[in-house]
Amino acid sequence: MGGAILAIDAEVTDARVICPGCGQRSTRQHGRYVRHLKDFPAHGRSVQVRLSARRFRCVTS
Repeated sequence: MGGAILAIDAEVTDARVICPGCGQRSTRQHGRYVRHLKDFPAHGRSVQVRLSARRFRCVTS
């Protein structure tokens, strides 16, 4: 298994989030991004964790 990569792809699936400023729920998505997390090797394999997350916009004035 030398040089093999263990890749883990994860995605946030909740369609609404709570605004940290006002506490109201928002479903208005305005973008997405991927975060690459580094981890220690597992059983001699390199580990890649890619977390896909969405950005939401608060709809409360």
